[in-house]
Amino acid sequence: MDRTRDEATMITKLTLISEIARRDNRAKINNVAYLLNEANLKECFEMLKEGKAAGIDGIGIEEYGRALDENLKNLVARLKSQAYKPQPVRRTYIPKANGKLRPLGIPSTEDKIVQVGITRILEAIYEPDFLDCSYGFRPKRDCHQAVERLDKIIWTMPVNHVIDCDIKGFFDNVSHSWVLKFLGHRISDPNLLRLIARFLRNGYMEEGTFHESTAGTPQGGIVSPILANVYLHYVLDLWVERVVKPRCRGTVEMVRYADDFVICVQHKDEADKILKSLKGRLEKFGLTLAEEKTRIIEFGRFAGPNAKRNGTKLKEMNQWLREIRNQIPIREWWTILKAKLVGHFRYYGISGNSRSIGNFYDKVVRMVFKWINRRSQKMSMDWSSFAEYRKRHELPKPRIYHSLYAH
Repeated sequence: MDRTRDEATMITKLTLISEIARRDNRAKINNVAYLLNEANLKECFEMLKEGKAAGIDGIGIEEYGRALDENLKNLVARLKSQAYKPQPVRRTYIPKANGKLRPLGIPSTEDKIVQVGITRILEAIYEPDFLDCSYGFRPKRDCHQAVERLDKIIWTMPVNHVIDCDIKGFFDNVSHSWVLKFLGHRISDPNLLRLIARFLRNGYMEEGTFHESTAGTPQGGIVSPILANVYLHYVLDLWVERVVKPRCRGTVEMVRYADDFVICVQHKDEADKILKSLKGRLEKFGLTLAEEKTRIIEFGRFAGPNAKRNGTKLKEMNQWLREIRNQIPIREWWTILKAKLVGHFRYYGISGNSRSIGNFYDKVVRMVFKWINRRSQKMSMDWSSFAEYRKRHELPKPRIYHSLYAH
């Protein structure tokens, strides 16, 4: 078998599918399940990482690979005859940072191979459709780019409010019927849709007991991220782009990383309306917002009468330093200064605002140095001495307290 030729053939076919999808956003892609053939599935197998835990059949990647050609031939025969059914995933638990346990689903090696193949097909079909606001689990996109995009929106657009959203148990609550309906917008191959439906319903095994899946993406599934992106593309991304934005008089921009997303809004009344409408929109598709993790953060960089708020705060700080420097010893007002800085960073320390709070910190440090060295101040220092004093009595550094992608 010429692996190089087979890889090139697979890439060519996937590229062709992408071109068809790109040229016509209403075209339905048919006859793609045939791509799950021996040559392509062998390539999918080689994409798996060795050493991963085995599923309920106990067959790991290394063991499956010892008779790879024979195993793949048998697998493809079952796929063609529609006799192939994914095995329930093996559920285990791993510790979380807070001491609790997080459930983890482990598919069988064979099911992982098929899911890699399905994922490549779905990416070829849907990548041309996905909007620029989506960054999670997409080729050549990552969370750093999402944060950079958010930073650019906040610094270049009139954003006053950020709706920080968290969907409660998203991956466990995806509606099977809706996700299959969404896939049907672009795929008319019944064999591929039937195969995906089987993965959605394959359930999991825990302590010898089978649990069926009536909702959610495949636990621990390689195909789950692309299914999640398809789901939120129709439920959220297109809704914001085609419904929300045209109805708002001010700026509205969204950045989404998987199921974490933020909506940047210019006007407070529109932010309130969007959040209210968002709850109803998600409920229609079986999803709910986690109330305790969802909030509207006032982001004052362009906030009308409060624009230049940093400048106002610096003037307030300057006035306070001028008045306090001769009233009490430095060691006493230094403690108050630290509290003031922490308060400022807690309020303004939001993703995308690191530059602003960093500038604020630098200017306050210089301001403090200036007032210490005023003639009426008993204590004076040169910059080197001042730096040594700050080492011994460290001021709180600017930090992000409201991370929009860390729920």
